[in-house]
Amino acid sequence: MVAHNTLAASDYGLIDQDTLKPRPNFWAAVLWKRTMGRTVLAAPAAPDRVRLFAHCLPTRNGGVGLMAINTGDAAQMPLAGPAQAWVMTGADAEMVGVKVNGAVPEMAADGRPRGLDGVAVKGALALPAKSITFVSIAKAGNAACR
Repeated sequence: MVAHNTLAASDYGLIDQDTLKPRPNFWAAVLWKRTMGRTVLAAPAAPDRVRLFAHCLPTRNGGVGLMAINTGDAAQMPLAGPAQAWVMTGADAEMVGVKVNGAVPEMAADGRPRGLDGVAVKGALALPAKSITFVSIAKAGNAACR
């Protein structure tokens, strides 16, 4: 369930009511559900203008999920081990749409999301300017996530 509060007549829907197409925040919600479990962790240090959040993966087993919101210029973030990443950027200058790892996600005819394949990363993660990145570190070995 996703809930939004509104003061007066605002439309914060995850689905556009006219076109029935998912909005960018829909794709962020899908990636959050896949990478960010219920257990919140202390986030490691992050580059300037990057807000970093850490949770156990929903599947736990020692895995860690990260979400990095980069409000500034492009940055690099070191990773302790191999990971999968989903980098969300604006699809156009007006930020009306979104791309995930360079592709525009969509809903398949069977109702399943397409275009949300993770990219393998190792060593350091590139955080484009004004982006949101989700990271899954399945073999982090975090004791709180067992």
